[in-house]
Amino acid sequence: MTGEGKVFVDCGGSSLECEYDGQGLVGAAKGPLLSVQIPDNGEVSLKGQEVHQTGGGFFCPSEAKLDIVTTPLVATYIGE
Repeated sequence: MTGEGKVFVDCGGSSLECEYDGQGLVGAAKGPLLSVQIPDNGEVSLKGQEVHQTGGGFFCPSEAKLDIVTTPLVATYIGE
């Protein structure tokens, strides 16, 4: 799985906009029968995946770790 995204950090009234790439991320997929997410359309989870800064200000860390669980909008079944 590859991806990209932006992370917004709110530091008590001032905001930092940090941007990281998600290239090379490896997710664990579960179909609707094994997923515990609601709605139970399945899930893809990533835990402790390293992302690298591609934009943002001086105060953004150059490397960070991503933990996320995503749920598809429609039921997604995994076949062999």
